[in-house]
Amino acid sequence: MGKGSGAPLTSRKVYPPVMYGKINKLIRKSPKPLPSTVSLDDIIKSLPKEVFEKSMFKSTCSLILTIFFIACSIVFLSKVPSYLYPIGWMLMGASVTGLMVIGNDCTHKSFSKSSIVNSIVGTIVMLPLLYPFQSYKISEKNMTNEHFVEINAQVARKNPVRQWATGKFFWILSIINWAEKYFSVKNLVDRKEKIKAVASIVGVYVFGFIFFPIMVKFFGISGFLNYWLAPWLILHFLLSTASLLPSIPFLEELQQLNQTEKTNYLVHITYPKWFEFIVKDINFALPRHIALSIPHYNLRKAYESFKKNWGEYIYECTFETELLKELLNRSQTFSNEIFSPFDTTPFVPSSKVAQDIQIDTSSRSTIDFLKNINWLHVFILGGTPVLGALGAFYFKVPLIKPTFIWSVIYYYATGIGITLLYHRALSHKSFTPSNPLKVVFLFLAAGAVQGSARWWCRDHRAHHRYTDTDKDPYSAHFGFWWSHLGWLLVKQNPDKIGRANIDDLNQDEWIRWQHRHYIKIALFMAVVFPTLVAGLLWGDWMGGYLYAGIIRLVAVHHSTFMVNSLAHYLGETPFDDNHTPKDSVITALLTFGEGYHNFHHEFPQDYRNAIKFYQYDPTKWLINLFYYCGLLTDLKTFSNNEIQKGMIQMVQKRIDSRKGSVFWGAKREELPSMDKEEFDSLVKQGQKLIIINDFVHDVKDFINDHPGGTGYINMGIGKDATEMFHGAVYGHSNAGKNLLCQFRIANFINDKKEN
Repeated sequence: MGKGSGAPLTSRKVYPPVMYGKINKLIRKSPKPLPSTVSLDDIIKSLPKEVFEKSMFKSTCSLILTIFFIACSIVFLSKVPSYLYPIGWMLMGASVTGLMVIGNDCTHKSFSKSSIVNSIVGTIVMLPLLYPFQSYKISEKNMTNEHFVEINAQVARKNPVRQWATGKFFWILSIINWAEKYFSVKNLVDRKEKIKAVASIVGVYVFGFIFFPIMVKFFGISGFLNYWLAPWLILHFLLSTASLLPSIPFLEELQQLNQTEKTNYLVHITYPKWFEFIVKDINFALPRHIALSIPHYNLRKAYESFKKNWGEYIYECTFETELLKELLNRSQTFSNEIFSPFDTTPFVPSSKVAQDIQIDTSSRSTIDFLKNINWLHVFILGGTPVLGALGAFYFKVPLIKPTFIWSVIYYYATGIGITLLYHRALSHKSFTPSNPLKVVFLFLAAGAVQGSARWWCRDHRAHHRYTDTDKDPYSAHFGFWWSHLGWLLVKQNPDKIGRANIDDLNQDEWIRWQHRHYIKIALFMAVVFPTLVAGLLWGDWMGGYLYAGIIRLVAVHHSTFMVNSLAHYLGETPFDDNHTPKDSVITALLTFGEGYHNFHHEFPQDYRNAIKFYQYDPTKWLINLFYYCGLLTDLKTFSNNEIQKGMIQMVQKRIDSRKGSVFWGAKREELPSMDKEEFDSLVKQGQKLIIINDFVHDVKDFINDHPGGTGYINMGIGKDATEMFHGAVYGHSNAGKNLLCQFRIANFINDKKEN
């Protein structure tokens, strides 16, 4: 929801949103401005509560419908002659605009109540549009932040492209916003936000490197133009006209207004109903600006409420050719002529902003940013998916059965090399492997290309020591994509990453040897060895290289990376909920059994991740096998008593939480005191009072509802009925005892007991 204040609006002269030419005639309604006594809170409170309600069912149906429209547009473009292509582009552009609206919902947490669902869906739907989700989300969050509003205004004035985008070219503003706002992090001062933004930007680049070559391979350049570029340009045209058009003559002025004042500068433009349906009511600018958390499927209802309560203050017009023509001819986003009715004083950032944020217009910040990127990791993590996609889809290397089986076997071998040796044996000392077993798995783990054992274990021990803090190398608090991949793409600052002791690893000759020769070992085990096996045994050199080497490596990377990301987002917390690790069978299936992460973070030295026999943990099963074969010793487990303690404490914590939400009756210390004289006096006045357990209860509203009839309860009126209640007449149930607590009105002071 947009940030607002209960304070009245500032007094300022309000001009019609369009002040020139024929456009005045096109405005269907030109009302008076909002009174200065109206606040944003007043406007928001006038909205019915149901417009803020989120429905996963409606969101999912809307997403499926949008995908259906896109599919229909693709079919249309593939069947019609070229002179009908513009119609297909418009249909597909409108459809992907709907996709953008759904991504925007995810940004404002209105697609789902789950943050991880919003992040995953938002990232997926915005990737084909080349929007970095986290960067877009941060930009939207800062939209009403004074610091960033002032910075953006200064940057905009210095941008020659923005100066050029006037008149007939105003519609490219959406593309300028896309390039300028969402692919730059130099004005972000919050470290967590910058990390999330960088991770999402890198994700877009990786997606582009994979997606576009595949698209050109299958559909050619003409297909790329038809099915992506033209609809993408239409998307930005629609974002400019449907989203920016209502306020575009006042863009600069709007940047200086608070959220409430913006209502004076917005026009509601009505489009054809079929168009509004496809673009998810993106033209309903007024409710979108006032309350950002309204889901798109409730925007129309919200606007109807606005019209009902504030109709006399709303500008309305109908979208038609004449309106578009006038705007294309006259709209100039940085023209002094257009803004002359407003304050033309140069816009200078406040001293506070100038002190807090330095705007660097030189290229130094970009150079420093590029220096901080770990280009080796970018090449490996970005290049291997591209190589795999090119080999499988462009060169169409066949996947034969023996190579497929070998790829799966080697996938498990290298993945478990990480989970068994690097993780459980070396990082947590869960068992002691024999030297032969250690050497074999040092080679296999190197085939997963995730660093030497020494490097990997140092970071992992720091992760456990500083979980979810700024010193955690892959803290989940920096976002899903940072903990999954982003932390690997930037160089670590040794002054900020938490320290961990690895003296035991430094004293191990085999670990030192692997560390010294790691690059050679990793290249051999990741690519050469799987290629040799497939080539020498059944003659499939290319298949061994591509499927058992490159594609297997990509799969192992993201399987094990999920231990840092998905295992901190998806699942339950049966042992502790003070940190983000969670237990999930889904994560376990994807990570060689590492998905019971809540247990692991509570009992890290236990060689098991899954403690129940039916839970999926192939790493544990293999450890047990090696133990029975005498290849490892000193298996460590936490006692069942300690594990049960953790589980019981969490159960109790949840019970206490639920208990706190239930009214159990007034507590003794919250009640006044009543002596026998006062009690008898009130009974004589006709009050239906009973003493039970030294509490005075008023049962007048319950007498007729008493399951045992009125006779028995009347027997206790004016008396101490404790014995009657607890069995002398009837032994009441636990529910009856709980119900009795609701009728307490005082503590009974028994003078005889006190004396």
